[in-house]
Amino acid sequence: MWDSIVELANAGWNAWLLAMFVIAVAYAFWPSKKRQKEMDHAARIPFENDDNDVGHTTRHRT
Repeated sequence: MWDSIVELANAGWNAWLLAMFVIAVAYAFWPSKKRQKEMDHAARIPFENDDNDVGHTTRHRT
């Protein structure tokens, strides 16, 4: 009796976690017109040159 309950609970958790993973991946990769501007800004952050960074050094070609 308990073994079947444990197996059912394990199967339920596996299905739940798989569904949550698929939803998270779909949310991250699904194009949305509402989030497009926000995502574009976030995508450009690594390429922005911010001279006010304290403690970061930049190499300049001479």
